[in-house]
Amino acid sequence: MNLLQEQSKDVFVFFANKQSIYFEKPIKQIEREAKQKLKANPRDVISLLIQVQILYKFMAKERNALEILKQILQIDPLNIDARIEIVLILFKRKNSPLSQIEMLINECFQLDQNYWRIYYIQALNYLHSNQLLKSKQVMAQSYEKFPNVSWVRIFYAQLLSEYKGTQWLSQQIIQEEIQKNKLDYESIIRIAYAYFNLNDQVVAEKYLHKAIQLNSNSSKGNNNLGYFYRFHKQDDDLCIKYCKKALEIDNNCDSSYYNLGVSYSKKKNYKISIDFLKKCIAINKNYESAYQDLAFINYKHLNQIEQTYYFLYKMMKIFPKNQYGSYFLLFIQVYNFQNQSNHFQKDLELTEILGQVLINDFEQRGSKHDFISLNNINILLNSNYSNN
Repeated sequence: MNLLQEQSKDVFVFFANKQSIYFEKPIKQIEREAKQKLKANPRDVISLLIQVQILYKFMAKERNALEILKQILQIDPLNIDARIEIVLILFKRKNSPLSQIEMLINECFQLDQNYWRIYYIQALNYLHSNQLLKSKQVMAQSYEKFPNVSWVRIFYAQLLSEYKGTQWLSQQIIQEEIQKNKLDYESIIRIAYAYFNLNDQVVAEKYLHKAIQLNSNSSKGNNNLGYFYRFHKQDDDLCIKYCKKALEIDNNCDSSYYNLGVSYSKKKNYKISIDFLKKCIAINKNYESAYQDLAFINYKHLNQIEQTYYFLYKMMKIFPKNQYGSYFLLFIQVYNFQNQSNHFQKDLELTEILGQVLINDFEQRGSKHDFISLNNINILLNSNYSNN
């Protein structure tokens, strides 16, 4: 079944009072109808929750949405969906305290352990924390507990698509959900992610375009298209187009800054690239790949050795087990700082630590990079000792 041919009407779904409310009408009309109901009854929690979801999902107005969510919790202090919407908004803010998110999720579980959306956001929380296996485990339980909930099934299928041994089941679930002909934006975007992993880039591209057709004001949707064109199509111009659009909607989108940094680097606009990559880590200090690219571009293309050292050292403080960073920093320590100022003089103790980290990691997991081998590590270490 081809989604673009078969799903004749756009579907929008909102969550309120543990209900899934479907609409097959334009988003503006849904917003207008919710406002009319609120004029008649300003304490109508369902209409307030619909307004909240329109504000932050379709209009990028998170602050306005949070104000209404406070109002909802004053009207109904035990409202679970209001708490879930707060968590989803906090996910969009990269530096939101994890403790605050976990507290809200725990409150939801205390209120009702049989509502599927709580498991969904718990799995999302693990995914945002780069704990893919934990996320998959939560969704596997949810799949057993809520076998007929479309969003659970599609999210689980996305996670299954990450593993070659379960990609067949991922594809089976997705095909079953497509046939139901009721896919909203969230479902479509997760199906696109799954098709990335299933290596069907033609279908993935169609779903990504359908997603931003449903919600052109989604920074996530535009950024995903930008990433797709950069990574899968090697089209940096389209990457730049969609990622700049994402930043117009939400200038706090770290991955858009990263995608722009990489694309401008490939176009040899290195100073612009550096600016975008710096903005990425300013928003999200844990964006590991951005440090690697900052170090590489400064070293390879700009011959900025001190800046290279600065970003590598910063990265290794946050990610002490990063194999690429350890090797690169070891290389810089050995070959580039004999004639630098005291601040950048070779540090024998640091070099020994880096060398041991690399050897231990290599022996346990092998090399993630072609240029890293035990032989190369030992050559660097021996070179260091011979220079001291």
